[in-house]
Amino acid sequence: ILTSARPNPMSPYGFSKLSAELLAQEYSQCFGVNSISVRPFSLYGPGLKKQLLWDACNKFSKGIGEFFGTGEEVRDWLHVEDASSMIV
Repeated sequence: ILTSARPNPMSPYGFSKLSAELLAQEYSQCFGVNSISVRPFSLYGPGLKKQLLWDACNKFSKGIGEFFGTGEEVRDWLHVEDASSMIV
């Protein structure tokens, strides 16, 4: 899915990912090298942690019970092999 939404990182991690995407775009424009940015999320598969449950348990263990969002969000999960196939 392509999106036209303007990136707005909320963390240093997100900012570093956006910086890498912009660097790849610049390199592509300057040197004529094809590039693509992929932002996979909600992946699962062998050796991958269930991030949503891990995050919730980690927050609860620290006495934090607040999460982003409204509680009405829906999350889809994608197997890492399917994600790899789509990228290729």
